[in-house]
Amino acid sequence: GINAEYRGSFFLYWIIYSRWRTMSSEEVQRYKEWKKTKKKSKLNEGDSYFLISKKWLDQWIKYCKQSEADDVASPGPIDNTDLIEANELKKELVDNIDYVLLSNKEWQLLSKWYGGGPPIERKVIMTGNNYKRVEVYLVKLKIAIM
Repeated sequence: GINAEYRGSFFLYWIIYSRWRTMSSEEVQRYKEWKKTKKKSKLNEGDSYFLISKKWLDQWIKYCKQSEADDVASPGPIDNTDLIEANELKKELVDNIDYVLLSNKEWQLLSKWYGGGPPIERKVIMTGNNYKRVEVYLVKLKIAIM
């Protein structure tokens, strides 16, 4: 038969493995559901997009895709504070390095599952030559009344 020490080790391993499998499969399902919403679509003027910290998103994706041997910590609630300074978007942030633009659907799913934020919503605008883009940095106008 199997000695008591081995049975104890196996039992402990099984508890840890079962817990990992439950956590991981839920996260994998969330990731798959989120990925389905992440398809390239045409930008429509007025649509909402949300900035999310690339650091947080990368950690979440790593957490969802971890293998049994990995030990990746949950990223916790969405944390966009690395994008904000003095209650405004930091200057000179770079798309796909500092932040990622998410569609409204993608943001709503992550926000529902993890909470956190703050949400940083931006709209699609029309620029010259019928070119549409997400206006990450809002144009500020100063009006002088004389």
